[in-house]
Amino acid sequence: MESVYNIHPLDIKLKDIKTNYSYDFLKNEYNNVYYSIVNSYNLDDLFNLYRFLYLRSLKINHKVKSFRVLPLIKSDKKIDQENFNGILKNYIDNEDVYEIFIMNSIQCYF
Repeated sequence: MESVYNIHPLDIKLKDIKTNYSYDFLKNEYNNVYYSIVNSYNLDDLFNLYRFLYLRSLKINHKVKSFRVLPLIKSDKKIDQENFNGILKNYIDNEDVYEIFIMNSIQCYF
């Protein structure tokens, strides 16, 4: 059976954690690995990660019109952990394909 991961989560070498926000946008069994990755970013890096996720979702949408695009957040607006968590939770909306997209995109950015 094929894996849905770019890299298996247990093979990811984590960086130092800079924040300790309790994210809950993933339901995957390895969610703590992804939360640790996101917690290794400061707020500026978190905004850059979000822009990366947005641009990847936009690129997929150009090829597959039914694929939802993350909402655009302008560069003059700040994003914090709570906003980031809420936006991703609403975007994923308990749909596996969007959860896999977010997990693999976080890995690519990392």
